[in-house]
Amino acid sequence: MQILLENITKQYKSESGISNLVLNDISLEIWKRDMIAITGKSGSGKTSLLRILGLLDPLFTGKYYFNERVIVPRKDREMSRIRNEKIGFVSQDFSLILQMNVYDNIAVPIYLAKKKFSSLKNGVLEKAYQLGIGHLLKEPVKNLSGGEQQRVAIARALIMNPDIILADEPTGALDRKTSEKIMELLMDINRSGTTIVIVTHDSEVAALCRREYHLEDGKILLGR
Repeated sequence: MQILLENITKQYKSESGISNLVLNDISLEIWKRDMIAITGKSGSGKTSLLRILGLLDPLFTGKYYFNERVIVPRKDREMSRIRNEKIGFVSQDFSLILQMNVYDNIAVPIYLAKKKFSSLKNGVLEKAYQLGIGHLLKEPVKNLSGGEQQRVAIARALIMNPDIILADEPTGALDRKTSEKIMELLMDINRSGTTIVIVTHDSEVAALCRREYHLEDGKILLGR
């Protein structure tokens, strides 16, 4: 089991002090080598769930297990280590540093983890060529197309060889043809052994995943 959530509840408080229940008693399983879609309308709790899965939000109740080990919310050092070394993130807006070139953007997690860069340098080249952007390594990211920028984001997510990739609407800002190519890449990555979880509103993207959790009003109404 890669990730197990048991009875996860998440609330936000408004400025007036009113509680807003975003996730209501969520339980789900993510197995190693899984490829899962999390679907639902805007405001259904998809992104909040992904943030908890990625240990970006410790303010929840319930139990979270990573690789069958319970994770204690608010233990910042442990959560940060797992987040940096075991989880890769891909977002709809790519979250790249536009003034930097492709090479340096892919290498950002290496710098943040304070790893010896020389030992991982070949990994940057390997991931770039694997994703078809090896010829763009010296190019500023701001000069790239949307599809090329998403490939850079995926390469960056892979650079630490994570156990799992969490992708928030990875095709949301792309045209249909480019979206298909990005999904082909993610499926190839999954076939190589990396677990992938995709938040999407696109039924065609969800259909390419092995399993689906559908959220509505903070609860899972459908699983396959």
